[in-house]
Amino acid sequence: MRREHRLWLAIILLIIFLAVVVIVIILSQKSHQTILVGSWNLQVFGDKKASDEVALIEFIDVIEQYDVMFLQEIRDSDGSSIALLCSRIKNMTCRASSRAGRTSSKEQYVVVVRNGIEVLDWQDHSPNDRWERPPLEFVIGVQNSTANATIRLFGIHVKPTDVANELTLLEQIAFSDAQKEPVLVLGDLNADCGYYQRNNQHFASWAWLIPDNADTTTGRSNCAYDRIIANDIASREIFASGVHKANITEELTDHYPVWARVIVDQR
Repeated sequence: MRREHRLWLAIILLIIFLAVVVIVIILSQKSHQTILVGSWNLQVFGDKKASDEVALIEFIDVIEQYDVMFLQEIRDSDGSSIALLCSRIKNMTCRASSRAGRTSSKEQYVVVVRNGIEVLDWQDHSPNDRWERPPLEFVIGVQNSTANATIRLFGIHVKPTDVANELTLLEQIAFSDAQKEPVLVLGDLNADCGYYQRNNQHFASWAWLIPDNADTTTGRSNCAYDRIIANDIASREIFASGVHKANITEELTDHYPVWARVIVDQR
């Protein structure tokens, strides 16, 4: 009888312990204000995709889940397709980079931010021809009654056949700010499979939030092309990160978005 009593007591104590753990996790999540930062290669987004109402709605549904989204592979000479996309996105604003590329095929980056998040600085590196598609450097600010944070971001779509060189050049500009503020590098870095070997050791002291074994492609390949990399200061503010795969098909684009949830509490 005593043995049975002890068994039930142990079970009850275990249940109480697990309940406390769950409560602590929930409270810790609620105690932080965070923003969701994403990067997504839309795979040749232009007039054709913008005129496909089903595809347009699918793009919008994903983008609206984020607070900051860095979009790549916008190919639209007159800007009409991205203007249409941005006009349909609710409670967010868009800002586009200049068109870049060494061939007749030019691309733009677009940054989409939720209302209430400011773009405090914007540096388009396109005049510098060291990259096929030069990086976009921008600073976002979140300031309200519970949040006060700024984050510097470097977004880029790296040339597949020149990954090591372009990442080396990117390090040179990103490292200058890395000791004094949170910095994120994000985009389609083509940093995996046949294009790149991690033993090249770029951003070696930074946190690669999207690991080598992740799959950021919607097709048959299994490659972590898309990455988010955080310097030491930013890495301390990362609550979670991953690959967004829900409701995204190969027919829409060949890349999944990658994301990081960043803590922006008052400091």
